[in-house]
Amino acid sequence: MNLPTTPARGRRLPALLAAALIGLAGAATAADTERVQSVTHVSPGALPERCVMLARMPDGRYRDADDDTERTLCAIDFYAGTHALCPQLSGSRPDTLVYDLVGGPYASRMADFEREVCPRGATAVFGLVRDASALQMAVQTRETPAAAANAAVLYYHFARYFETELRVPPAVLRSMDRAQHLQRVARRGEAAAEPSLPQALRASWAALAGAERDPSRYAQADELFSADRQQVYGALLRPEGRRSRSGFGPLGPNHAEFQKSLPFVALTSDQPLAQALRQTLGSGPTEAAPALDVSELQLALWMREMVDITLLDALLGPQGRVGEVDRLEHWAWVERGLLLQRRATGPQPPEDIAKFAPRLVARSVLDNVEAGLRGGAASQRQDVLERLRHYDVQTYRRLLELAAEFDQRGALYRHVRASYGLGAADLDRLAGNIRQAAATLRASCRAGRLRFDLDPEAVARGDTSEEAKVDCGNP
Repeated sequence: MNLPTTPARGRRLPALLAAALIGLAGAATAADTERVQSVTHVSPGALPERCVMLARMPDGRYRDADDDTERTLCAIDFYAGTHALCPQLSGSRPDTLVYDLVGGPYASRMADFEREVCPRGATAVFGLVRDASALQMAVQTRETPAAAANAAVLYYHFARYFETELRVPPAVLRSMDRAQHLQRVARRGEAAAEPSLPQALRASWAALAGAERDPSRYAQADELFSADRQQVYGALLRPEGRRSRSGFGPLGPNHAEFQKSLPFVALTSDQPLAQALRQTLGSGPTEAAPALDVSELQLALWMREMVDITLLDALLGPQGRVGEVDRLEHWAWVERGLLLQRRATGPQPPEDIAKFAPRLVARSVLDNVEAGLRGGAASQRQDVLERLRHYDVQTYRRLLELAAEFDQRGALYRHVRASYGLGAADLDRLAGNIRQAAATLRASCRAGRLRFDLDPEAVARGDTSEEAKVDCGNP
């Protein structure tokens, strides 16, 4: 199948990379595609590799930094000598780590870095590079979970539609010459997959390398390769967080452990928010959060982020979650009645905000999604929504708006269908997930079980959070 094209900024651009991967259901409107842009890089094999910045969700809250990040990602030329490509040698998925070498000891020494540093894993790169991005591709084996290459893209744009407090990094779609990826990355990942590495990771790198050698022998070739099988495809993003044994995660992709986490315990409390916070924190250390000094503000922020995570997961359906939540430290303070935050770079607050007595809080980051719309346990994810007793009012209203748009095949439905690489089956699954999530939360609202009092800013000010009045059936 050929690359489809859509109008953008007065010219025709390749849209969403490959129909074999993205399953475009129809052409986007001119308004939808006004912002669709692509950048082309040429491989040593003379193949045009494309990076595509996708159309944005109508009424989504995007930041200036999102645009900067998308453009920076798409500007990366894998062959200019400025970036090295390494196989990821931890976790369970065969991501390609893209390291920026500019200004470091390996500047202009791409081949040396890939030969000398990549085989030693991520711990070997500290002090040698500026930052790293990740190319996440769809690779599936019996030992690894189902995957969708556009999962990170879906989470990014849906997070901006719901205006989440959860941090979800921008993601673009990117192609790469299959032969080049095999030579520089997949073969090294396969060779490094020794018994000390997780079985799922060893299986993933073996499967990817084998598929790139002979795409005809890989069952899910349409989700990994271009129609002519000369390029591989994936989502390119810049992970922001780091793993931590906080009260939120990682707890492992285990439903029982998930339910023991502090924010979930508080979210399922029938008490008003202030009492739910005190009750949860007053219960002392738990199996999920041993010996943690957690403030009411920290817990309220985690609760708000977990509302985002549980909703996105209910709609987009990964196989596991809690162990895949990273964190970033921020300083949080109240100024002129507003809760403000800034990324923390050390243990002491910056001088310009020290007078406000800022508190160090951990914010959640969703850097890794294993299987957008391909994961199992859908009923389990909906059960999580049914158990929630505290919610964000704007998130609820946006969900009802989205559900109405999908039911009526309105503008939002048409935008999602045209813009984010969903085939007919995935689009139907998404529509069903949206309908079920809206019905679940609407039922809780109508039964009086759902309190719309989740306001971390009120907690930071020391106010009693007032419950918002909501029409349960209308956006």
